[in-house]
Amino acid sequence: MQLSFQHQHLAYAHGCLTYGAKEAAPQRLPLKAIDTILVDNHCQISAELLIKLAQQNTSLIVQVSRGLPVCTAAHSAGQRRVGVKKQWYAITNQPEVSNLLARRLVLAKLRSQRKAISQLVKRTPNAHLDVLAVTHAPLPNLAADSELSTLLGIEGAYAAKYFRALRHFTPAWGQFTKRQKRPPTDPMNALLSLSYTLYLEVITRELYNVGFEPLFGVLHKDSDYRMSLSCDVLELLRAKADLWVLDLLDCTLSTQHFATEDSKEGVYLNTLGKQIYYRAWFTHKALVLKNIVKYVRFFRKKVEQHAKSTLSN
Repeated sequence: MQLSFQHQHLAYAHGCLTYGAKEAAPQRLPLKAIDTILVDNHCQISAELLIKLAQQNTSLIVQVSRGLPVCTAAHSAGQRRVGVKKQWYAITNQPEVSNLLARRLVLAKLRSQRKAISQLVKRTPNAHLDVLAVTHAPLPNLAADSELSTLLGIEGAYAAKYFRALRHFTPAWGQFTKRQKRPPTDPMNALLSLSYTLYLEVITRELYNVGFEPLFGVLHKDSDYRMSLSCDVLELLRAKADLWVLDLLDCTLSTQHFATEDSKEGVYLNTLGKQIYYRAWFTHKALVLKNIVKYVRFFRKKVEQHAKSTLSN
């Protein structure tokens, strides 16, 4: 169950989430039935409820007036799996192993981007040179001994080519010309940034559940306040997120769902747009999770293989 609250007081009592306006008698819902709680930045949440959400592994998404939401995911389920963490630390600290994994990630991402553009061409035929540069040109060569900096350079260059092709399938009102993150300058970029943020929350949650420490990645290197392994997994799913965003722009959202009055602060969903978007997200999330589980299992398999090879040596 996913719940959304605005201007509410949220607390915990006797196994239930209690909620309501400050002066009103609180209503109750069984906490165990809740998977995700979506609140605005005017809600007040008790410390006891936050603890219970963490123990239950319930996601909390805080919407801000403008900008990306703040996502918190409980991380208690996989904390006892020390073996997975130790092996993953070992992998990330061995360049010859981590670089091979990074190469596989980049290659898989490039293939997914080319596949996404090819799917769009089937829906809406387009022979623009930007599109053909993705669908018909061979993928960049990734040597087995490529350094991480080389892989990142190739990945970045192909991403720019991919987004040049993607703009030809974006509705004109979406005003998309290139990827712009902070701040997003058009509806397409606003939805991409928001969707990537929510994907990361689900990915991080699943990684913790399996026992990984998402702070340490192979393609994205360690950085304060960044879940680098979550970002690695996201690279495999960005193209799927892009296609979903295009569907929203084509069929669900329009200019009336975005606040664009102050271009210096960027373009973001307005209140009505958020309501529509999050309803769609909670439906889409179930499909996202299936893909995330598949990729997390891939990383877990690599950890197990590394552990066996280490023991045999």
